[in-house]
Amino acid sequence: MTDASPKPGGLDLQAVVKELTEIGKAEKYLDGGPGEARARELGRQLHAHGGIASMRAAIAEVASRLPDPVVADELEYAWDGTGSWLA
Repeated sequence: MTDASPKPGGLDLQAVVKELTEIGKAEKYLDGGPGEARARELGRQLHAHGGIASMRAAIAEVASRLPDPVVADELEYAWDGTGSWLA
């Protein structure tokens, strides 16, 4: 099984990180449209899969892949209120 394969529990973490990175590169985390909605949905999936720890790990990985890691701060705001996540 490769890292890109679906993991037990049904969530492919690498695919989620990749998609979040692409949304971030387009600076769409807080666009009020489909980019923001998708980022929020992916945050909910991460939370359901592994709670805040999964969300934190994903943000760290996304930030490391973005040309400007500060953009990942917007993802934190997009996820505000997901589970116990507070921006």
